[in-house]
Amino acid sequence: MSRISSKTQTRIACVRVPNLLLQTVLRKRFRVTDRKHIAAALISSVSDTNGDVQPKVIATNELAIECGVQLGSSLAAAHGACPELVAIHESKEQTTEALAALADTLGRFGPLVSISAPDTVFIDTTGVVTPVSSGEAGDTGYGVDVSVPALLDVLRAQELQGAASIATTPFLARALVSDEAIRKTDVNPCPAPAHEMKEVARLGLRAVGLPPRAFHALDVVGIRTVGAFMALPSASLARRFGQQVYSLWRQAHGLEHAHLAPYTPEEIIREFFQCDDTVHGLEPLCFSIKSLLDRGLNRLEGRGQGIETLTLEFTLDAAYEAPGIDPEQLSLLMSSALTHLQRPARTHRITITLGHPKKDAVILMQLIRSRLNRQPPSGPVKSIMLEVEHATLLQPKQLELFGDPEPIETIQTTVARLAATLGVEYFTPSLREDYRPERAWELTSMGRTSQTAAPPPGPRPTRLLRTPAPLEHLQQQTEPPGALEGPERLVTGWWDSDPIARDYWVISDRWGRRSWIFRDIASSSWFLHGYFD
Repeated sequence: MSRISSKTQTRIACVRVPNLLLQTVLRKRFRVTDRKHIAAALISSVSDTNGDVQPKVIATNELAIECGVQLGSSLAAAHGACPELVAIHESKEQTTEALAALADTLGRFGPLVSISAPDTVFIDTTGVVTPVSSGEAGDTGYGVDVSVPALLDVLRAQELQGAASIATTPFLARALVSDEAIRKTDVNPCPAPAHEMKEVARLGLRAVGLPPRAFHALDVVGIRTVGAFMALPSASLARRFGQQVYSLWRQAHGLEHAHLAPYTPEEIIREFFQCDDTVHGLEPLCFSIKSLLDRGLNRLEGRGQGIETLTLEFTLDAAYEAPGIDPEQLSLLMSSALTHLQRPARTHRITITLGHPKKDAVILMQLIRSRLNRQPPSGPVKSIMLEVEHATLLQPKQLELFGDPEPIETIQTTVARLAATLGVEYFTPSLREDYRPERAWELTSMGRTSQTAAPPPGPRPTRLLRTPAPLEHLQQQTEPPGALEGPERLVTGWWDSDPIARDYWVISDRWGRRSWIFRDIASSSWFLHGYFD
């Protein structure tokens, strides 16, 4: 959690990832070492003057530009310039999902995070304490490192390229990460408050974020910098260009601040990787999973959460058949393209459940590897989806000054490791609704909540025998010696194949030990059923 200091000067951090959707899709499909060799373009459907919808290029990466792909060109022209071009069609849902993932990772820097489509995230870091080291070895102080290098480190961890700035208002912070600012290598992304307006004033007019019509009108009359825009008279600006442009002018002068709507994260986190080629073997598979896991953990760290349950879903190659298939059937399948196209993709799922929220990638990868060793996919993998359905806030624990050191591995991790290795899926006892004592409990998956059972009508032992033991010395008695409580009559189960009719008693022996016994009403036989330890 971020600590709040007594200083109240507003500090807004802004992180912008140009072509965020393009970068995100490439990250899902290709490894880092391969992306620099991929020419890609973002395609959007745009209506022409005749009302016909045409796919147009709205963003490209550097290699596509080098190959001659131009912004605004048709998809056909782009493929003509670069036949190997990877075309990625624009999707509002995917853009929102990519922005949400970025906002999750940046949540560690401040209590309020806000997103601005299509590629920008704001963080209100006002009052967040910056770590101050005492100078001793190993002492890094406390607090959160809110700085431009720290923000860029988060982007690199997410395998994204972008820009970051810190200023006193959202307008100034956004201007310092605009395309105009990125092009100027001498722009300070975190100037002192007294020099912020001067730094922004020398940027090009596009840094203001004006509507296209207002931008072109001002550009025609020679208004080409933020400073020149700020020097315009406000009254005539409002009359000619409307309230939106006037509001931007006021924000540039610090007279008005843009409202930052708080970002609310989704409950479930999903990370996806599309394999460029089918993956065979455990080691290449774990390499791809590690990248997904790191991204998921970075998002959870921004939320202050840890993983309790994660699921990995592998999409398998539908054309692959396990050894032993009838050769004639395989030949028939491969010869029919229609059958091959309509055949549903096969999937393989594994779930890792922990008894305590975890954020240690090493331990989680060990658990995943153990499970995959026991339950490997039945064919080559085409894509992987990591889903974190159960995430819990991590509760900081105060260590004792002279207490025992923290164990290397907690009991919850040990149990989870055994479950992943041995396949023990159900091992946590919990109560359930049933008057029969031997059926009033069940084994549930660790970390899952079971149904809530009503309190029993009478006392219940702490240790229940798996099979009731006959008490021969009481066979002819109607009431046991040393009785403390009872009888409690249980007559139930007549609707199924295991009915009971018993009178239960709590008794005490001469040493004060308490036991739970019953008399079977049908046979008048006595049995020991449990102990009150």
